[in-house]
Amino acid sequence: MYLINIGFPNLNEQNKIADILISVDNQISENKNKKIKLEELKKGLMQQLLTGKIRVI
Repeated sequence: MYLINIGFPNLNEQNKIADILISVDNQISENKNKKIKLEELKKGLMQQLLTGKIRVI
């Protein structure tokens, strides 16, 4: 059986990495929410355009 040494960042570096990953995860969530809102807006505008409630000039 072989033993392999795997290095890990120290606790301070691990915390910094975790903070960065949390920040990225939060940004992804915000972008997903923005996308959903924009898709809903698009759907509403398309419906208004197709029913003639909004005129295209």
